[in-house]
Amino acid sequence: GGSDQTLVLWDARMADKTGRKKIDTLKCDSTPMAIDWGYCASSRKSWIGVIFKSGQIRVLTVSGGKALTQCSTIDGKGCGSAIRFSPDTKYLVVGRRSGGLDFYGGSGDGQFAHLRRFKGGACHTGPCCALDWSQANETDQDPLFVRSNAYEPSEEVLFWQVLPGSQDPKDAVKQVRRIKDIEQCEWLREQCRVSWTSKGLIQREGLGPSSEYRPSLPVSSLVCAPSPQEMIMGCGCDDGILRLFAKPCLSIRAYGWPYHGH
Repeated sequence: GGSDQTLVLWDARMADKTGRKKIDTLKCDSTPMAIDWGYCASSRKSWIGVIFKSGQIRVLTVSGGKALTQCSTIDGKGCGSAIRFSPDTKYLVVGRRSGGLDFYGGSGDGQFAHLRRFKGGACHTGPCCALDWSQANETDQDPLFVRSNAYEPSEEVLFWQVLPGSQDPKDAVKQVRRIKDIEQCEWLREQCRVSWTSKGLIQREGLGPSSEYRPSLPVSSLVCAPSPQEMIMGCGCDDGILRLFAKPCLSIRAYGWPYHGH
């Protein structure tokens, strides 16, 4: 998604000599602020969720591997800054620049209904910039959890619970205030940089060594390997160096492998 209000679908496979190919282009009426690609292994269906500057949300799919096809449109309130599908793609959570969150539920067909909105004192004091879902449950009745981050004016992490099958929206989604309720969670894609896993990276204040083996500037982005067996996390900051650390990174004196290029 670009600031020219355009969505572009690419073939990213590098098998042929021509490299990446542009497959389809979709012109929009607002600037896309965040995109997520959700895939459900059981149904073999994938969805693309886009949150726009206007607050609108679009859910699309790729038809025949050749075209972007719109499945549904959701009119939201406030500029979006983060969007994430649940592991089974039946739930969608959206973070707003106001710090609020919106939760949506569906049946896995790309159609979503609004479940609950959190705003004001119950939410972040700055823009919600990153979201993580917990791993898929063993049964459809077990709760799912969401972790949200805000980075300005202060670094915050909040937790939320989604209970499948609940008829009351207030019970379907609620904020989790006890750490013991989420301490056993395994996160699907760890993109929230404010977490216990990255404690050694976000504790700065000049306490750790400053070298190419660890960031001396604030971490601007972080991602962890999706497999629990691959205990690796990567981070980037304004010095242009990509660093890989062992996961979890708990010590302010932990060293990473630096990769130059940016």
